[in-house]
Amino acid sequence: MRNHAVTRLHLPRTVLDRILSLVTEHDDPATETGGIIVGHDHGRTIDVTGVGEPGPNAVHEPWRFTRDLQYAGKVAADAWRRDRSQWIGEWHTHPRGHPAPSDLDLRTYASLLRNPSLRLDRFVAVVVTTAPKTIIAAWIVTSTTVGRLPIRILSSNE
Repeated sequence: MRNHAVTRLHLPRTVLDRILSLVTEHDDPATETGGIIVGHDHGRTIDVTGVGEPGPNAVHEPWRFTRDLQYAGKVAADAWRRDRSQWIGEWHTHPRGHPAPSDLDLRTYASLLRNPSLRLDRFVAVVVTTAPKTIIAAWIVTSTTVGRLPIRILSSNE
């Protein structure tokens, strides 16, 4: 089991820009959207290498987002083939909410952490608010804790 004391999330500027682009492109800004996060968990740092789109069968509601699991599986498989990145979490929006996981989000993450086929002992949650202004916050979730995760935005030459 990994040390849960993560110092930060490394998020490349290109990945951050992709998230913001997907948020902007979302058809209904009053509903949530999101996708999976892939990367490498090194213990004290977590390196994000990519994010997925919601997928064609995702469910977007004002207070809930449900990922398209088949599409998410394809994103994860492609990331593994590309550079051995694994599914480490998800990003999603809270259009009118606080940039923190909701109770529903935490219940979803707890069920993912309990799923033995996923082999997750912690989960990265990136929450993007869009009103009144855009705020991006990262969280690390385990079976017993939830904590804010500092984000380090990496330039293309890092």
